[in-house]
Amino acid sequence: MFFLLLAPTSSFLPVIQPLAEHRMYLPLAVVASACVVGIYLTATYDSPASSSARLRIANVLGAGVLVALVVTTSQRNEVYRSRVAMWTDVTTKSPDNYRAWGNLANAYDLQHDYPRMLESALQGLQVNERSDIANFQAGTALMKLNDPAKASAFLQRAIEFENPYVRKDPIFRTNLGATLRNVDPDRAIRLYREALEIDPYCVEALVNLGNDRARHGDFAGAIQDYQAALAVDPQDQRVVALLQMARDDLQAAGAGS
Repeated sequence: MFFLLLAPTSSFLPVIQPLAEHRMYLPLAVVASACVVGIYLTATYDSPASSSARLRIANVLGAGVLVALVVTTSQRNEVYRSRVAMWTDVTTKSPDNYRAWGNLANAYDLQHDYPRMLESALQGLQVNERSDIANFQAGTALMKLNDPAKASAFLQRAIEFENPYVRKDPIFRTNLGATLRNVDPDRAIRLYREALEIDPYCVEALVNLGNDRARHGDFAGAIQDYQAALAVDPQDQRVVALLQMARDDLQAAGAGS
């Protein structure tokens, strides 16, 4: 029964996702039932042994099963204590699964641990060098680590592999635009605007667009972009400072004229 219940997701519709523990829920009911029935039969088995002896054996077996379940549950809860712990466990057990490395990179991204994010993305690229997601993550981590030259190479490779996930990600376009702002500023601005078409509330795209406008002397346009970014995230002190600088520059430009 255990293998029959597990077979549909292993053969007819095989599960390829790196974390699929739900496949085991129903098959493990068979194992749990076998344990319960086994202990019950031990306690009620008609043998020369006294009933008290049979009950002691059944109690020992039951306690053993209980301890095993408590220990394994405790260990598994440690794995589930955080995203990083969970995906580290998956990559340890399945180092050839590039999706698992991608999820680990995402977990480090959420913790703003960009060196480890880059390391995980590069591990994913060792498994599958054509992974657009891994190239995207490596490029994003390098952008956060202030290395746009190297980031550009990864982001350019990511766009070569047609994938709807990357194509529809505003952060991807924003990061790619940031790597090109000194090489091809017009294309960088187009990428920021495309990112805002995908997500009008993308703060990074608004900030980068405002920075480029301020760099070219369009302080009024930059102020609009910074104000739009603050409307999304009023607590972003970086944008508050940029907005004040743009207002000062606009006032200085007006006074100079």
